[in-house]
Amino acid sequence: MSPNIQKGDFIFVDREVNAPGSKRQLKRGDTAVFINPNDRTTIFIKRIIGLPGDQIEIDGTDVRVNGKLLKSGESTVVTEKLLFHENSETGQSYDIYWKEIKDHGSISVKVPAGQVFVLGDNRDESYDSRAFGPLPLIDIIGVAKQSLFSTGSDGLRLGKWIDVN
Repeated sequence: MSPNIQKGDFIFVDREVNAPGSKRQLKRGDTAVFINPNDRTTIFIKRIIGLPGDQIEIDGTDVRVNGKLLKSGESTVVTEKLLFHENSETGQSYDIYWKEIKDHGSISVKVPAGQVFVLGDNRDESYDSRAFGPLPLIDIIGVAKQSLFSTGSDGLRLGKWIDVN
């Protein structure tokens, strides 16, 4: 999930999101914490790109949801990766990485009822819905809200907000 969540980050997760009776439902752009559908002993964290009924199209580094391009502005190059900004459902942005030189291919998926489509923010290094398909809502544990502190190399991560909504 680099650049937004780093190895060694300890994060606060709101477990009431998506729970029965919760006023706060999942939104596009949320950073979901969920059970890996292929290894139920492992927990993953990825960005929710598509909600039930959404049409997801990925062509190269362009990601479209219901025909709307998520990228905004121009890319910059950071250590052989392209850094892009994408917009959440509420219009706030978050950073994502794509490798600068790579055939990224294309896919088109309609998200089934009761499921979401997730992507990692470090797109070429991520094992996400492009590999395991849409994720059942029941497997979502919660939404990452804040990095409390980090034991990683980036000492500036104390209290960094993750939730963009």
